[in-house]
Amino acid sequence: MIYKYLHPDRVGFFSDFFISFTQPKYLNDPSDCVPAFSLSNVTQYVDAIVLRNYYAGNLSGYSNSNIKIARDNLIKQYRANPDIVLNMARQKYLDNVNDVIGILCLSKLSDIELLWGYYCDSHKGFVIGFDEQNEFFQKRNYDIAPCGELNDVAYVRTLPTIYVDNFKIDKQMWFTKKDSWSHEKEVRIIRELKNCDKEISVSSKNIYLFKVPKLCVNEIIFGLQTDPLVISTITNQIKSNSNLSHIKFKKGSLKTNGQFFIEDI
Repeated sequence: MIYKYLHPDRVGFFSDFFISFTQPKYLNDPSDCVPAFSLSNVTQYVDAIVLRNYYAGNLSGYSNSNIKIARDNLIKQYRANPDIVLNMARQKYLDNVNDVIGILCLSKLSDIELLWGYYCDSHKGFVIGFDEQNEFFQKRNYDIAPCGELNDVAYVRTLPTIYVDNFKIDKQMWFTKKDSWSHEKEVRIIRELKNCDKEISVSSKNIYLFKVPKLCVNEIIFGLQTDPLVISTITNQIKSNSNLSHIKFKKGSLKTNGQFFIEDI
């Protein structure tokens, strides 16, 4: 079982079973999916630029001596201030990533108190337990790697690096976070936004929704502070649909010693 922590205003999920895949730029960690950028060899990088422009015909009319002078000046400039290249590469990467992929972030555990506080409006929301073996979390024929793969997030001190002169985006870019987030015990799946089932716009922000099969939902866990109206709204929606009779209800609770736990209701 894997879990999605949700704000109480997400009760509408049980009406249409749409869930959003978030573009990296809207994730709550600004460094999520944003690797470090570096240049391993400035000279080779500039030479590759010159070569591309030469074969593209962009240097026709320039003498070899002028091309060499421009090349040497570019090398000097990039060595003195590599951020000129790195910032351009970073922005290009971000633009491409945010136009193409969405991420669904989940957790291996349902009883992480910090997550109840972060994502469930201080225990007023609820958690959905999903069957990770369901087809929703499987790779589809049209998925490009690493889309459609449910993966654990690796927590590290140093983020992965992309070398601009050998621009290669590795799978780890999408499934690595700083170790300060390790308490989330995250698993995630990526999908191409173009394959969404529905797209809506909210406050000039595009939301990409994917349809979740009803059999994928196994349980609903209400928080310590969940409004009774929210609980009744969800339970009535579930109980009124025979296709959802398999779903179990649970609730967060506290032991006499203050320890948080999940119990059946």
